[in-house]
Amino acid sequence: YTIDQIHDLTKIDKWFLQRLYKIVQTANELESFNAIEDVDDDLFRLAKQQGFSDFQLARLAGDNAEEEEALI
Repeated sequence: YTIDQIHDLTKIDKWFLQRLYKIVQTANELESFNAIEDVDDDLFRLAKQQGFSDFQLARLAGDNAEEEEALI
């Protein structure tokens, strides 16, 4: 669905829907990385401004060191 279609169906403010869409775009970009160290500074800064926690950033960027330690 487009933002306009969602707005028409739900009457949720378009401004809010656009912000949610941008957050999803950022999450998708972060998932393209294999490690948090590979994320460029601008994307990292944007994600922090959008409210991503350090844990979320590491998880989305493929940093699964905690999961690997749990398996040992």
